[in-house]
Amino acid sequence: MYDAVIIGSGPGGYVTAIRSAQNGLKTLLIDEKYMGGVCLNVGCIPSKALIHAAHVAQIQNEAADMGIEFQSPIINIEKLQKWRADIVSRLTKGIERLVSGNGAEIKMGRARFSGPGTIEMTKSDGSTETIKARNIVLATGSSPINIPSFPLSDERIWDSTRALESNMIPGKLAVIGGGYIGIELGQVYAGLGTDVTVIEATAGLLPTMPKDLVQPLMRRLREQKVNVLTNAKAAGFRETKNALVLDVETKTGPIEVPADRVLVTVGRRPNSDDLGLDRIGLTPDDRGFIPVNDRLETGVEGVYAIGDVTGNPMLAHRASKMGEVCADVMAGKPAAFDAAAIPAVVFTDPEIAMTGLTEKEARDAGNDVVVGKFPFAASGRAMTMNHTRGFVKIVAERDSGAILGVQAVGHAVSDLIAEGTLSIEMGAMLDDVAATIHPHPTLSESIMEAALVALGEAVHILPR
Repeated sequence: MYDAVIIGSGPGGYVTAIRSAQNGLKTLLIDEKYMGGVCLNVGCIPSKALIHAAHVAQIQNEAADMGIEFQSPIINIEKLQKWRADIVSRLTKGIERLVSGNGAEIKMGRARFSGPGTIEMTKSDGSTETIKARNIVLATGSSPINIPSFPLSDERIWDSTRALESNMIPGKLAVIGGGYIGIELGQVYAGLGTDVTVIEATAGLLPTMPKDLVQPLMRRLREQKVNVLTNAKAAGFRETKNALVLDVETKTGPIEVPADRVLVTVGRRPNSDDLGLDRIGLTPDDRGFIPVNDRLETGVEGVYAIGDVTGNPMLAHRASKMGEVCADVMAGKPAAFDAAAIPAVVFTDPEIAMTGLTEKEARDAGNDVVVGKFPFAASGRAMTMNHTRGFVKIVAERDSGAILGVQAVGHAVSDLIAEGTLSIEMGAMLDDVAATIHPHPTLSESIMEAALVALGEAVHILPR
């Protein structure tokens, strides 16, 4: 009998296992495929490796502005993929050592409920094992949504996994879906020399994000000669002598988009099917998500859920924090998932990062807000790096100065957004950030400068 069994070893699952073992619980971590889940193996980590590689492949363009010239790179895609796979392998082995080193067990197999407190695990050889547990945590993550008219049975149709693992660079790539996965991977292949077309059904890319954050990205896509089709729908595809042709419906009429490969990135769905939930009386909502309270408890005693399977935002760091809380709850500690803000980052070029409320969300919630915006074009450090595209924006309550949200677009803003999240979590005011001495010259100064703008005390830009 285990005290805790965790199904799924992604960034939520393995963290839950480690913390549960640290809390003295007899812990078992089960995964069907690999340690680290989607994020480590076919998501966050390999995509960032290829994103960096694509940036390096284009560095001659940036260097030319500085008077440094060299020949265009020769891309060895097989060697690049081996480098990516080596990173994943090292991290996967590291997770196994961390889980085992903290005293938790690891078993590989397909886990399903066979009854209350009971798991039946099917191993790769077809044999089964019955496992009993006082507490069971569902950390099963999510999977890409497929489009029937673009079946993955055709190897020329890619999901994100195929795009990350491909040993060929297509001449033409059609990307269906202008969300963060589609744009990140589209820019990767554009950087490697592919002719990329993005097909987005809504009026703009990254439709859930404020338009001012997306505008610098759109300018960069035009520089990369990425063709962006909005208010467009890919109806299907057919074969010609030399390539695939997508039939795309637009506001101005149907058009044809030729492609060697088609990348489908239209969202993700929770992995809540085929878990035997009906055998314990647990029913997901109409979208397949498993509802939980702030203690990560489901409607069934002793059954918990964390991460993507519980709903949006589907973010690795959210899952990890939920895992820590869940492990403490199972150990009887006073704990709850009550984060004041969860940062979100899009690793495009330029990067986009957000935490807390946007200006519109803050106003819609009834706040009288003040906004401070500092452009990287006024940052000495950004100039020395030749990355002046973008800005940092702080949204605060006008009377109190309480920071409600921070948004940024630009180079390396993924490394800046944590300060905004900490400010919101700690209830910081504009004065707190403005009075904090930031090192010079750094990009982090831009957060302080944005706070000064909001206070009407701007130093390095003229008042509006």
